[in-house]
Amino acid sequence: MRTTENRRTRAAAEIRAELARQKKSQAWLSAATGIKKTTLRSRLDGVGPFGLDDLDIITAALHIPLVEFISRTDVTA
Repeated sequence: MRTTENRRTRAAAEIRAELARQKKSQAWLSAATGIKKTTLRSRLDGVGPFGLDDLDIITAALHIPLVEFISRTDVTA
């Protein structure tokens, strides 16, 4: 369970970081993906997990390959 929670935290942090790099808001991402603002906010806060379909549409909106995004959330020694 801990690994899942850590991955959830890293995924949310990477999405927030990419939004900042691209100077885009959570409201923009919500509109671009169709994910409700409240749902997006809670997932970015780590309250709930992102599903694979969610990550697919989020990374598409941010123009990042899903595989690249997932590799960014891996912990390397």
